[in-house]
Amino acid sequence: MESLLVKDITYSYRNKYQTVRALGGVSVEFEPGKMYTIVGSSGCGKTTFLSLLAGLDVPESGSIEWKGESTAKMDRDRYRRESASVIYQNFNLFQHLTVLENAAYPLYMRGMKKNEAEAKAREKLLAVGLKEEQFDRLPNMLSGGEQQRVAIARALASGSRIILADEPTGNLDSENGRNIVEILKRLAHEENCCVVIVTHDQAVADEADVVLKMRDGKLEG
Repeated sequence: MESLLVKDITYSYRNKYQTVRALGGVSVEFEPGKMYTIVGSSGCGKTTFLSLLAGLDVPESGSIEWKGESTAKMDRDRYRRESASVIYQNFNLFQHLTVLENAAYPLYMRGMKKNEAEAKAREKLLAVGLKEEQFDRLPNMLSGGEQQRVAIARALASGSRIILADEPTGNLDSENGRNIVEILKRLAHEENCCVVIVTHDQAVADEADVVLKMRDGKLEG
């Protein structure tokens, strides 16, 4: 079983005036097949933690390990292309690309042939509830909930086993938010993905298998 292991990590932000400790000794194991939520007040370190899980930076001390390898030593660009995908509150879609091209983008970057990449992307777009007639549209022609589905389909098309979501329902109404959470929960329980969600929304937290509470850069749950 492939878990994402976090071992006693710390992280600080520094400028010429001060050093701010964002994370102070965080240890946790994220297992496949489960949906986790991380909750806590603004500034407690949640987003910093998610960025480190995504390999956007490395811990100051301690380690984050996937398949026995530390993110500090691996090719982190490859890790994000193939193993860990981030879903953002503002969707982060390419506005000049179609829905299909957005979903296929990680596969284009991997050098997969266009027809193969788009066939896989179609499969994932359908899996998250989008319709064929939407595939040639640009993102701004879709609702917020539909754009978030495209972002999830893109993560699935990449083959990522780790799905990291930063306030994925933050820009959505209640119904679309529930739908997105149900998709993420299904990815964990039916596709055996490891799903980690940072959220302020108690309704989202209530749906998780495990709720982790962060306070002052440390996990309490």
